[in-house]
Amino acid sequence: MNGGGSWSRAVAVTEPLGIHLKPDTWTSHNHESGGRAKLPDGTELPVLFKTSTRWELVPHGPVRTIVIQPYINPRMAERYRERGVFYADLEGNAWIWTDSVKILVEGKRPSREASSLVRPGGLSTPSELRLAFVLLNDPSVVVLGLRAQADRAGISLGAAQNANRRLRDRGVITRDRELRRFEELTDDWLAGYSSRLLPRLRARTVSGADPVDAVNAIRRHTLDLTAAGEAVSETMDTQSSVTIYGTPPWTDLVQRLRLKPDPEGPITLRERFWNPEYVHVTDRGRRLLTCGEFLASTDERLRDSAAAIRQELT
Repeated sequence: MNGGGSWSRAVAVTEPLGIHLKPDTWTSHNHESGGRAKLPDGTELPVLFKTSTRWELVPHGPVRTIVIQPYINPRMAERYRERGVFYADLEGNAWIWTDSVKILVEGKRPSREASSLVRPGGLSTPSELRLAFVLLNDPSVVVLGLRAQADRAGISLGAAQNANRRLRDRGVITRDRELRRFEELTDDWLAGYSSRLLPRLRARTVSGADPVDAVNAIRRHTLDLTAAGEAVSETMDTQSSVTIYGTPPWTDLVQRLRLKPDPEGPITLRERFWNPEYVHVTDRGRRLLTCGEFLASTDERLRDSAAAIRQELT
């Protein structure tokens, strides 16, 4: 699917609702486009169009973006409403709820055309995404046995076998146990992180410390935590947020810095999805995590920076 075709259909289903869409950009490697939406009351909001039905926006705080996807199933729609994420899909389902605009359309089922918009291949399960991260973080892991790979990714032996089989079928892992098609695997991981892995990871947004101070505390006390995001990114001029991966409930850091739950806090504590006993997160791995977090964000500054980080990963 191309950017023009997706917008044409999006316009066709939103015009009857009084929403006027205007496309802006199309990013092929992220399979997304952006633009603006003018609501019936004249308010304009940014629009994010994703070609995947599995991708899911998990905002770090309040969001004023309309997400458009080929199809948004009832469970995802409910989660979006709980998070305050406005949405519409190409079947006509929509929810936009402001002080003066109340739009709710439910019950539209997916057509074959919408189903065909999902990107073929890719990484379809959280286990595949976990293993792919371990391989991208340190490509030498590909020569290890399946048990060792499973241990590093924190998945079952059966899941590692299935993931390896799919990667071999796609030519990512060769018979000689070499990792190929690195850029394709990177794009697949970035596309799948926010939609299939991120929603399954436990997380807490907190405040009580500056993001840079939190990173320094991790280094100073040699805490078993990994920081990614704005506070450790060389592509950002600001350091106003950070994501810290560890084991919930992240007690050591929370107690040391006296962190408190805060939906709008600058620090996101996220469940780690690799085994730190075997995996050291490399510079490449940290950039991959940061890029994934930025792409999952609704902050345009971070999303723009993600493109620069993606270039570093080639």
